[in-house]
Amino acid sequence: MRHRDDLVVAGIFAAARIWFMAVSGVRMDMVFLTFAPQLPDLGDLQHHLIQTVFYEHSQPPGYSFAVGLLRIISPFPDGITFQVVYLAMGLALALLVRRIAITIGLGRLATFAAVVLVVTNPGLAAIEFTASYDEPTTVMIAVLILAIARYASSASAKHLTVATVTGAAIVLTRTVFHPFWYLLLVAGLVAIRRPEITMRRLAAILILPGAVLLGGMIKNEVLYGVPYLSSLSGASLTKIAGAAARPAEREQLIADGTVSPLFGRPVFWGYSRYDSAMPPCTPDHPDVPVLANPVRPENGSPNLNYECLLPVYEQQGKDASAFIRKRPVRFIATEMTGAQMFFEPPLPIVFTPNQKHLHGAESFYEWNLFPSMRLQPLAYSEFAALRVLAFGGISFQPTALLLDLGAIVAGLFQVPRLLRGRRRTGGSAKRSAIAAWAAIGLTCAWVTAVGSLLEINENARYRLLVEPYLLLTLAWAIERIVTTLLRRRGRLVLQPSPAAEPNDRAADRVSAR
Repeated sequence: MRHRDDLVVAGIFAAARIWFMAVSGVRMDMVFLTFAPQLPDLGDLQHHLIQTVFYEHSQPPGYSFAVGLLRIISPFPDGITFQVVYLAMGLALALLVRRIAITIGLGRLATFAAVVLVVTNPGLAAIEFTASYDEPTTVMIAVLILAIARYASSASAKHLTVATVTGAAIVLTRTVFHPFWYLLLVAGLVAIRRPEITMRRLAAILILPGAVLLGGMIKNEVLYGVPYLSSLSGASLTKIAGAAARPAEREQLIADGTVSPLFGRPVFWGYSRYDSAMPPCTPDHPDVPVLANPVRPENGSPNLNYECLLPVYEQQGKDASAFIRKRPVRFIATEMTGAQMFFEPPLPIVFTPNQKHLHGAESFYEWNLFPSMRLQPLAYSEFAALRVLAFGGISFQPTALLLDLGAIVAGLFQVPRLLRGRRRTGGSAKRSAIAAWAAIGLTCAWVTAVGSLLEINENARYRLLVEPYLLLTLAWAIERIVTTLLRRRGRLVLQPSPAAEPNDRAADRVSAR
């Protein structure tokens, strides 16, 4: 039954992709690889992979390394290579969603419904057809949730290793997941179940992936004075602060010396946008292309790893801190506007030419599942003002908010139950279900907090990392409502599920009387 249902899921995925590609005209979008300024030059990645990844500082090196490795080992053009790899990841996500759905207790029909929702979701389809780090991160999150659920039941070294290695890989791919998040993950894994392995083996499983992260942070501190995996934290913070200040206010803050002349200038641009406000600079590593070139040689787009940008990022962080001290309420209010944007329709924020080809799917979702309403921003920000000018307000999806809160509350409710059963030996489908819900809820909480409070404008794109679990929550809620209504009419009874395959069966199964 399990393999047959996997084939059904593969068939659903294939049908959806044939429709998107053959009928709607969706194609693999390679623009991110060539123009995303935080990604090193593709030629540097192909010809100097290890050097380039080692010296990269604008982003964690995981995605850059994968891109360079694919370009080295694949005999095919980039478009074909990334199309095949990303379709494979899309199929993997669909299969993982099925297993997670079964683990949390969905019946077979509801499980297939959840898979359909995920593979036809326009936002998720958009990132699957965009060669960026979003799709790999989304797949790894699904792997992590399933590994946590299975470790809670098995307490095995295998599942614990998958969880810690996947968690570290996520941190090395996407800055949404800070190394501090990895520490919370490790603490949570130890807390939910006593590992049934030797202490030496446990230490290796928990420490080695973290040591890789720590090594990357130490490398950046020694080379650049930046104790993080990304040097853009200051730029990200000043993006919010700069957007919160009105133009006249920015000029006043610059004039009185509260902030530097950099404040309010667009972030994540090339050095030529900032050099007039900075002292003269010469790169310390002129023999390292990823640090020495202000633009990417392949196409002339900005290179955010240019070494002279490091003082810019540092000053942007100081400017943001100064603004927060001067206008703390304004900054927090702007963050709340970011929280509104977190629940916008995500497709327009993916910034892909495929938007027009996915318009039909987006319209279907908006009319039937995620209707939008216009809200006035809670506070002024440059990006909110643009939305008011263009659309009359921020497009807000109440369904997304309710599902996100539902997933978070459901997960938090399961955490105490999971901790109380830590010392119990043996596994069960129920324990896996509790752990899966806890992992889903806590992941949604983390992404919602970071995607709302530490970003402005592209918040809804962050939501796509947990969109599959909002759709799972929707399928779960509909199944519970239908089951309750039919049970009250005497048409259904609950039967316990067989004990075999605890990770692939629901704790309860609904069947017709």
